[in-house]
Amino acid sequence: MIGRREKAILHIAKKDLALDDEVYRDILEAQAGVRSSVDLDRAGYNRVLSRFKELGFSPRPKSGKKRFQGLSGRPGMATPAQLRKIEAMWITVSDSTRPATTLRRFLFNRFRTTDLRMLTTTTASKVIEALKAMQQSKWGYNGGGQSSGNRERGAPAR
Repeated sequence: MIGRREKAILHIAKKDLALDDEVYRDILEAQAGVRSSVDLDRAGYNRVLSRFKELGFSPRPKSGKKRFQGLSGRPGMATPAQLRKIEAMWITVSDSTRPATTLRRFLFNRFRTTDLRMLTTTTASKVIEALKAMQQSKWGYNGGGQSSGNRERGAPAR
């Protein structure tokens, strides 16, 4: 049987995906042969969670200053502050409903890595500069609150 944490994750997924009770139970039954999370074993839980991820669920990452904190102190690698900045900047330039996915694609296409955690300090700086250029191109500002010319902050560049 699964624990309280796993059950909580399933119910968060149900809420995030806006599944009504009947659809939620149908997914449990289709993936694990049960109609309640109380009856799930570990293998069934993994199948259900995989299905929820296919539907767009992403377990909520830590937010704020704690995000990426476990990655501090790695010589030559991007700092947690750099990684948080990249994520925040990406959200300002991405129109995607799945920013984590599109950020990975951007990182691979431009910098040949798919995971923020694998960025070196130098590459992270290059990513930040690229995102600043994208912000300038898209919005006419540099992300620091400075407007460009007579355009208002947030107004698209013409």
